Order: sequence, then C-alpha cells, then structure tokens
Amino acid sequence: MKMPGYTWTPVTKTSDPKDHHDRLDIIYFSGKGVRVNSVEIVGEDRKHADIAITRYPFDHRAVVAAITIPKQTVAKKHPAGKANTGK
Repeated sequence: MKMPGYTWTPVTKTSDPKDHHDRLDIIYFSGKGVRVNSVEIVGEDRKHADIAITRYPFDHRAVVAAITIPKQTVAKKHPAGKANTGK
C-alpha cells in the first residue's frame, strides 16, 4: 500500500476523541537471508486496505506478508554415543 494506514479500529473516525487509534501491523521475522517480498493490509474497503473483504467483521485490520526463507543446509549427525574427535 502506498499510504499505510491504521490497522486498529477501522470502524471509528481517526478524529474520535473517545477512541485511540494505533497500529498493530508488526510481523516479526529473523534469519540469515530471510527477505520480505510484500506486505498488504486486509480490511473493509480499498480506501483503507490493499485487500478488501465485503462486510469486514472485525475492529482490527489484518496484515499479510509474503517472505522468502532460503534453503538451509543440514549439519551431518554423528551416530549416538560417538563423539567427533577429529581422529
């Protein structure tokens, strides 16, 4: 989305003094080579979200991320009870 919006309480106006609008659009990830390809907000209409769902039933918008996790190599395991002494 070009202009990221609020992901919390989309059912009230941002100027409502009785409500506190905040962002809950946090996606945690880590690891060597892990990459974020895209992030989209799911919500009630295209004005406030990238993916619109008719009759959006929640008071929080959702966040969806597509990530790339690189293939990892697996270390060789040694037979049980045998230490790798290098000899």
